[in-house]
Amino acid sequence: MDYVAESKRMFDRGDYQWKNALGFDLHQRDPKLTALWAILCAECLLSHRFPGRLHDLQNDLSLAKRRLNAFPESGDPKKLEYEIWYRPNRDAPQTAMSKLFTAIREFHQRGNCVWASGAVIANLVADDWTETTGTVTSRELYDIVLLCYFGILNKIESDPDTVG
Repeated sequence: MDYVAESKRMFDRGDYQWKNALGFDLHQRDPKLTALWAILCAECLLSHRFPGRLHDLQNDLSLAKRRLNAFPESGDPKKLEYEIWYRPNRDAPQTAMSKLFTAIREFHQRGNCVWASGAVIANLVADDWTETTGTVTSRELYDIVLLCYFGILNKIESDPDTVG
């Protein structure tokens, strides 16, 4: 199946699950790739749509990368998700960061974070981020997500140990 073509068809139809076709492809290759893609999309979309918030959330992004490779064995696995979620004046970037930690937890606990990764992207591309479907009409934002997808594929092709 051509997941890029399927994602584009879904996007063109206005199907809010367009991002999940790409996430599913990455998951089939290696489940960790979906989480890596969510982190890369978060960085790219934050810098594009919310450049003023990127600096504030840089620590969260760095911690997400570390957690992906070394998930804590003890304590409440949802604690960080809740701490970020309940920070004052929650906005789209903060919501996306909370969901990013949900995606990482789901990767470690269930081995599948396709839907949670899609939620990260949804909050950063939606015209109305409070709408959980993440409907996006901007071809530019779709292209950013697609470039991140190809960036992950290129990285594993050039360095297969990326996933390990």
